[in-house]
Amino acid sequence: MSRKAFSSIVPVRTAGNRRLPLYLSVAQTLEKEIEEGKYPVDTALPTEEALVERFQVSRHTVRQALRELKENGLILSRAGLGTIVRSQPEKVWYISGLNSLSDLIQFATETEMTVVGKSPIKTDRELAQLLNCEVGREWFRLEIVRRVETHERPLSFLTVYVHPEHASKLKSLKTLREPIFSILQRTFNISIAEVRQEVTADALDHAIAAKLDAVPGQAALRITRHYYDRLGELVHISLGYYPSGRYTQTTRIRSTLEN
Repeated sequence: MSRKAFSSIVPVRTAGNRRLPLYLSVAQTLEKEIEEGKYPVDTALPTEEALVERFQVSRHTVRQALRELKENGLILSRAGLGTIVRSQPEKVWYISGLNSLSDLIQFATETEMTVVGKSPIKTDRELAQLLNCEVGREWFRLEIVRRVETHERPLSFLTVYVHPEHASKLKSLKTLREPIFSILQRTFNISIAEVRQEVTADALDHAIAAKLDAVPGQAALRITRHYYDRLGELVHISLGYYPSGRYTQTTRIRSTLEN
């Protein structure tokens, strides 16, 4: 079977008017070749020396490119075998902007959430700072892995915190296709009036990376949502980690100015 010919010099790609770093250009080229089958799963990539020669870049650049592929779960290193292709690139799951509670409900119905842990907890100083709540606050915590049917690896890992008095209706949960706030509204006649969302960059620790079939230290989006009722009382908190390369959220911003 014939294969496409690839240039021996890495192309310098751009994002808008901004030039990508060389290591990202190398990583993207190799990722494309893995996707096209030039390097099938369970076969070895060329050696670092061969990649340096092919792309005419430094060994440091090649190692950065390989680290990028490893963090995205595409390759792994095996003693005596070199760098092995672990999986094909997954399609990024795109979501149009989440701008309302109905959007969050729709998002949940398109995924399957599996509860992998449940426990009562009281916030120490570190957790209270992460959750932006007071020290010593009692919560019931659920740990959830979110999946999309068309994707092999999990989409995200969620930690959900609810009031202990609401825990009785949640302890029996194993899988769900609706958000926790929806269950709380229906079961306890709670009306969610406001959601405050914070999105920040983070890196996966070993425990979360293991649950997501990801690499410790891999870049991730951390999305924290605080849910408040009509009296302004905090009802529950969700903290989600989305590894790089698996999820993109797009939002359209339109001007309200009249011509």
